Amino acid sequence: MKIEPIRLAELARTGVAPIEQAAGGDLTFVAQPRFVDQLDRTPAAAVLVVKSLAVAANTRAALIRVDNPYLAFIAILQKVLPGPAPASGVAATAQVHARSRVGKDVSIGPYAVIEAGCEIGDRVQIGAHCYLGPQARIGANSVLFPHVCLGHGVVVGRNVIIQFGSVIGSDGFGYLRHEGRYHKIPHLGTV
Repeated sequence: MKIEPIRLAELARTGVAPIEQAAGGDLTFVAQPRFVDQLDRTPAAAVLVVKSLAVAANTRAALIRVDNPYLAFIAILQKVLPGPAPASGVAATAQVHARSRVGKDVSIGPYAVIEAGCEIGDRVQIGAHCYLGPQARIGANSVLFPHVCLGHGVVVGRNVIIQFGSVIGSDGFGYLRHEGRYHKIPHLGTV
């Protein structure tokens, strides 16, 4: 992405924030015309703006013209915000079945349960209280945040992030009504 500054100023970036929350030293952005009027009031040190934006001369912040301010802001956030990086190892309270395979540099959090036949790729992070059902598989570099449950045989690819409390591969809702009674239909597939 090509970035073209339109005004130089001393810039000591101390944080990133949306324009209505930005403080002195922050980097922010204006992606929609309705926020343009906040440019002259923001204490932010620098603002990402769309190239075509007409800006009043009294704007104090350094303006950085880009094709898409929101996309540029996202790219910056991905660079400056720390991601989860716990040390590799298995917590003392985690239960990892002897017939599961665990890759290199894996982190398994407290009270996680890994059932028989699970395969966990290299550099996977499994948060506290996660459950991996029998034969579940997780590809390399994936992250399961706390309280994630993977059912029997669920396959998670590489570089996947599964957010807090997600349940994947739970029993489906399938019933057959026959002669006034409901009969549960067993589910044989997986996710």
